[in-house]
Amino acid sequence: MFEKLKLLKNQYEQLCARMEMPETYADPALYSRYERESRELAPIVEAYCAYERACAAMEATGYAFRTGTVATGDWFGIPGPRADWIRDTFHPLLCEMEGGAAAQVCHRCGVPFMALKSVSDCLTSKHDYYFNFPAAMRDLNKAVMALVDHLED
Repeated sequence: MFEKLKLLKNQYEQLCARMEMPETYADPALYSRYERESRELAPIVEAYCAYERACAAMEATGYAFRTGTVATGDWFGIPGPRADWIRDTFHPLLCEMEGGAAAQVCHRCGVPFMALKSVSDCLTSKHDYYFNFPAAMRDLNKAVMALVDHLED
């Protein structure tokens, strides 16, 4: 998916460059087509650029992180047929309950959204350990504060 987004970003940049060429200005139909295509790509490219900035900021924090697909729903991702189906169908990195609703509202209102998670349940592998919530929240807080510092740079 991210490779496709990178290609769309390159396509957008090429369209913007073509729109600046004198021969494009000389052809109103061509200019109109390029302008329409660039308007359609702009929100996707803006979101991808925000993703790139967030990744760069997260890399600068020194904390380990992953990006990818997240499954969201109204249940805990405990082992069973439902979790197996979601894992096999959507191949998510994790399952969560809160972020999907917030992301949808932000998307519909045109507000940027990013979620950082400390994962306590996992659909992609078996976990046989105790999840220490207080330590996870402390670690997540440190990562969030470092990310905010780097996003402000």
